[in-house]
Amino acid sequence: MKRVRMKRTILCFWQLLRYQTWTYLLMLGTKLIFLALLPQARGLLIGQFFEQLATQGTTSQATVGWNVQTLLWLLFGLGLARAVTVMIDIVGNRFARHPIGVLLRKNVLDHMLQQPAAQALATSPGEAISHLRDDPNTIANFLYLTTFLVGNLLFALTALFVMTSINAWIAVLVFGPLVLVILIANRLQNRMEQLTRSSREGTDRITEFIGESFGVIETIQVTTSEPHIVNRFQHLNNDRRRAMLRHSLLHSLLDALYRNIPNLGIGAIMLVSAAAMAEGSFTVGSFVLFVYYLGSLNDTIINIGQTITQYQQAVVAFDRLTETVNPELSAATLVEHGPIYQSLADRHHAEPALSHTEKSNVDALETLIIENLTYRYPTSDRGICDVSLELIRGKVTIIAGEVGAGKTTLLKVLLGLLPKDTGEIRWNGLPVADPASFFVPPRSAYLAQTPRLFSDSVLDNVLLGLPYSDTTLTQAIHTTVLEPDLEQLEEGLATRIGPRGVKLSGGQQQRVAAARMLVRRPELLIFDDLSSALDVETESLLWERLLATEDEQTILAVSHRPMALRHADQVVVLEGGRVL
Repeated sequence: MKRVRMKRTILCFWQLLRYQTWTYLLMLGTKLIFLALLPQARGLLIGQFFEQLATQGTTSQATVGWNVQTLLWLLFGLGLARAVTVMIDIVGNRFARHPIGVLLRKNVLDHMLQQPAAQALATSPGEAISHLRDDPNTIANFLYLTTFLVGNLLFALTALFVMTSINAWIAVLVFGPLVLVILIANRLQNRMEQLTRSSREGTDRITEFIGESFGVIETIQVTTSEPHIVNRFQHLNNDRRRAMLRHSLLHSLLDALYRNIPNLGIGAIMLVSAAAMAEGSFTVGSFVLFVYYLGSLNDTIINIGQTITQYQQAVVAFDRLTETVNPELSAATLVEHGPIYQSLADRHHAEPALSHTEKSNVDALETLIIENLTYRYPTSDRGICDVSLELIRGKVTIIAGEVGAGKTTLLKVLLGLLPKDTGEIRWNGLPVADPASFFVPPRSAYLAQTPRLFSDSVLDNVLLGLPYSDTTLTQAIHTTVLEPDLEQLEEGLATRIGPRGVKLSGGQQQRVAAARMLVRRPELLIFDDLSSALDVETESLLWERLLATEDEQTILAVSHRPMALRHADQVVVLEGGRVL
């Protein structure tokens, strides 16, 4: 299992690198220059510089060629070259990390939107937000860190070759700490992964709790539950603090270990090289070069430790991203290449136009037949069983029944928001293979029992990107009896309604959502308790205008309201998920 997981993770990394091939190669090239080639040249020049000082005494006695002054100018030139490559790396970094994070988020969201709506998330919304916010960045940071690793390792291998050619025994002492770091990091690999996952899960629970609390502010107030909420928040925060403290403590201990182990190598060099220098087999220049190498290898040691730690965090991040929508989500789907739409890193892709399908005669509904439709929830025996009914153009069908009878479930299975177990749906006699993609405007529109609005203007909530049409918009507002309400709002249609439409009453929220349906002029209107929050007068006027529109409306609605039943052409009563 562990081997399969590692293979999947490596495949993901490889696919992401292929997505940013040229950018990654640019980043890798700059790292090779300023982490390997330039430091190597700098070390050799510094060694030569001290060799010159030791043999010639002063710069005035230097011979023409590789004298002290020449070496100083060369060192100055190397410094300028390193500054240029660092600037290129900083600019390239802006183009390297962000697209990878965007691609991962896009693929997760795309897969999520392809799932039945009621099963789109395998985690809570709070956890999903936390995963999408943090995990793609963790993966992108790891890929960026690998360029440091390659540059540092190339420097280390070159340094090993040079030092071995000078004094093999001292070279072994220098590289001993590097091997020790790798062994320690490998030993603590599983523990670091466990602590990483624990700290992330603590953050998920906090995020989820905050989101849920904001959504039930009124309930908290009317039940005077503020002390309980605060205590619960403190409890979750304490759990998160302990988990993150353990993670940070281990991370800091390892980091301190990585940074201080090279000091052992410096001490070893000083002890061994003193005797070698006394024998004349080790020069001052060689000693300076070895000390310089060890200082630079310190960065290699730190980077190896950080990369191993970051790898474990990236593995956890991949797991969390797949768990957000589907634990069985394949690596290929998660890292599938595709265009991303951003102004800096991907300018060659044009942003996609919002799709809008104009209604044609092909979309006209004559009959909708549902035969033996069945769905059972995986965690219980509840659902619907062998439901059959027929809708005819221009007729109103009301679904009634007690609480838990399966009314809302029937609508969701019909619309593909829940996957049917068995049964058939036929539109004008033709089978509907994929209800989720078929039952969309202009064929049908759906109003859920609790409509969802965005923290935007009334107009934007109604249109949701639809091209503006004054005639259609005016008709939708009139039909849903919104004119008096818009007159009372300070900016009318331009009024921002706050998160989830909190500035509107429940009835206003229902009618704004209903206007959003009608402005798309669908053939089939599907309501889940359309008028539950309306007063009798507004409800009566709404149904009157709804049935008096020029379009011959076909309506399927869940309701117990007398007004709705009065306008019904047929009433279907459910009991225990079956047609009674």
